[in-house]
Amino acid sequence: MSARSLVLSRSAHAATPSKQHKAFDALVRKLERERARLQDWNDARASLSALIHGELPARRQALDRLRKALVLHLDARYADARFNAADRTRMRATLLAIAEDILAVDADAEVQAVSRRHRAASSGAADAGMDDLFGFDPAPPIRDAAAGCEAHAAERFGQAPHLDAEQGPAQSAAAPRRAPDAADSAQQLRRIYRQLASALHPDRESDPELRTRNTDLLKRANAAYAQHDLYALLSLQLEARLLDSPGLAGIVDAEYKALTATLRRQLRDTEAQVASIEFELGQLLSRPAARRITPQHVRQDLQELAQALAGACSEIEDLLARGGEVKSLKAWLREQDRARQSFEFEMDDAFAELLAAMVQAAPAKPPRRRR
Repeated sequence: MSARSLVLSRSAHAATPSKQHKAFDALVRKLERERARLQDWNDARASLSALIHGELPARRQALDRLRKALVLHLDARYADARFNAADRTRMRATLLAIAEDILAVDADAEVQAVSRRHRAASSGAADAGMDDLFGFDPAPPIRDAAAGCEAHAAERFGQAPHLDAEQGPAQSAAAPRRAPDAADSAQQLRRIYRQLASALHPDRESDPELRTRNTDLLKRANAAYAQHDLYALLSLQLEARLLDSPGLAGIVDAEYKALTATLRRQLRDTEAQVASIEFELGQLLSRPAARRITPQHVRQDLQELAQALAGACSEIEDLLARGGEVKSLKAWLREQDRARQSFEFEMDDAFAELLAAMVQAAPAKPPRRRR
């Protein structure tokens, strides 16, 4: 039953809807939108989980193995007399950047030894920990910068049933913090539930088809009551024909006020669930917090990230396959050097823009008052 069936239309009234009626209608519309967004995330959980816990980790592990092989390969080629001083400088910078990314997540003994040896030989070398080695940086959004967010995403999109379609606000993070008038809310829920339980008891129906229908409705009412889901209970009342639009129109303002207060808490809980999911996945994918995301956005970003990882693996595999070709390795090192310089230039520009924005946003000093 859609939330719109709870909204009071003007045709259901003999008079203009009261303020409480209008507040109830507006609140139901908002709750409908939030529940639809939460349902979208529930529906997308399986496919997103397959990407987060299946394809991406497999591609990331393959890249980790290849990056280590590349570090050892560059270390072995470093003393080759066919490389000049400029080549070795580029090779050392690239090797140390890759090694640092590896060691940020795995204390590999071989990589540590290679990194220490080359750092000792390059006193004064710039830190290359954030170099963009393959046209993108696969480590921060997957492991380093978003390790905690990935754990949250694992909880939400893994085996734990935290996003089941029937989940209600009683199980959300905000549920334990009840408002002072929680007793009134509980009383409203209990009253509506008892009406449903009494009317839907299977023993009241002799017709097998109606008995089966009532049994199903009663199970849903039990679940809704356990989850403190007033919206679902009201919808079930309409579905069971215990309440219709004229009946809703006849509810006095005092009752509407109590129902509205309960629905408002439910709306806050639903919004909190949606916001938590979107924030965690936004952090995982390094999306700006101010931008609202959808399952489609997340799926597209994850697929693009998987493709980028696959591209990085292919590049390293191709480079290692041509291991003895000095000319191709020199060309690749020059590409890495240009990418590094371009990245540093972009970072400098971004910092300058940020600084200018901060200066412009700073409040002007008030004029000194003459004495």
